[in-house]
Amino acid sequence: MKIVGDRSWRGSLGSRSGHAILVFAALVAIVLAQDTEVAATEQERAAALSTKELIGCLRSDAHCGIEGWAIREEMSRRKEVALLTSAYGTSTDEAQKDRLVEVLFEIDDLEVARFMGALMTPVVTFRDYYAAQYLAQRGDRRALSIMNQNYFKYPVSSAAWASTVQLFGKYRYRPAISHLIESIDAASVNVAAAAVESLQLLFPGSPSEFKSAAEAKKYFRERARRQVSRP
Repeated sequence: MKIVGDRSWRGSLGSRSGHAILVFAALVAIVLAQDTEVAATEQERAAALSTKELIGCLRSDAHCGIEGWAIREEMSRRKEVALLTSAYGTSTDEAQKDRLVEVLFEIDDLEVARFMGALMTPVVTFRDYYAAQYLAQRGDRRALSIMNQNYFKYPVSSAAWASTVQLFGKYRYRPAISHLIESIDAASVNVAAAAVESLQLLFPGSPSEFKSAAEAKKYFRERARRQVSRP
């Protein structure tokens, strides 16, 4: 009887838990549907404006009633590069200029690459990061050099910086090795993982896994030392 009772109680609990999960799933579905509907509305509002009007919406004092992401997404989709770069050149609103650079960053275009090349400097600013990152994503060695020089100094999220760290490995940028080794035990898991992945690309034949950050550091330091001492 005791065992039967236990089973009955567990079955009842399982039934209630299953019901709760179904209710939660339904609520999640409703929230997602509402978010999708809101997103669609924002996109429609942005699409209804001209590019010049959208550029105006990027000003720090603008009140267009449209979410910034929807504005940037619509402008990136249109790819009116000449209009965007011209607006950047004439703007005196620093926030607007930052947002224009964010829009241009999403456009794969030769003219944008030229613009980013002219914009990029070794200074550690939001705009300089996006300019250097745009070019580094395309394998530009000068951009990779500048980002290595300013390793982890830019005012961007650790997730954004992790995407930069991956580029040092992708393009086999060896001058970044010492920085990458020091990032193995970074507070950001994203940065640490990206550093190990880049080092594995820079040092073919590396183990696919390590027991600890300390073990990985020791391994890559030894590989780097052997490389430097090689005649």
